Amino acid sequence: MEIKIQYLEEMVLAIKRNLGLRAFLTGQVYNEEIMIKQLENAASVFSERNRMEDSEPFIEKIYLFNLNGESICHLYYPITVAEHDAFEKKYHRMYIDFLEGKEEFYFQVEKDHINLCLYLYDENMENLGVCIFVLNRTGIENNYRNLEEMGSYAWSIKTGDRVILEKSNLLLKERKSLLESSFRTGFGLTFTVAISEFVILSSLWTSVLITLFTAIILIIVLSF
Repeated sequence: MEIKIQYLEEMVLAIKRNLGLRAFLTGQVYNEEIMIKQLENAASVFSERNRMEDSEPFIEKIYLFNLNGESICHLYYPITVAEHDAFEKKYHRMYIDFLEGKEEFYFQVEKDHINLCLYLYDENMENLGVCIFVLNRTGIENNYRNLEEMGSYAWSIKTGDRVILEKSNLLLKERKSLLESSFRTGFGLTFTVAISEFVILSSLWTSVLITLFTAIILIIVLSF
């Protein structure tokens, strides 16, 4: 996940540095088809780096809004004209809601997606526009499948005190003896993983038994 968030940060930088997209963001006259190509080149959702372990995309859609409220988009999955119009209205409402709020980064969690809204700034910290990334929630959750196979676990993704995603099957007694790891990434996100010490010790016990058995055999052989 840390690698995916880093990739997302690089996408934001590539969008801001693209001179063609700068012309669009500042509200100058533009050709929509050309601008969409510029967005695809600057932040391609078809890159191998955008794939999760199950080959699902991490970023499914990118909507870019300029200072005039006009938008262009780059999509991973093809959609119909009717779907395109519906999505355009949906994300325009989200764009308006984001402008009315005071958050630097806004996360909206849906059944299958996590929408990330953020401002784009130039070198002088002047607002260029707003970008909305539609992240694949299912792909993110599947990223923790190996952890869940271990038995007792807990994981969460937070921004400040707000929980974006979390899952746990820890019993109350196991919460007192956890091995926990957290790291912070861009966009104000904190990722946390916790596993019961019992799970770790159980997985190590097999190795310990094999080592002891091997040591005993060696001692016997060396004695003879």
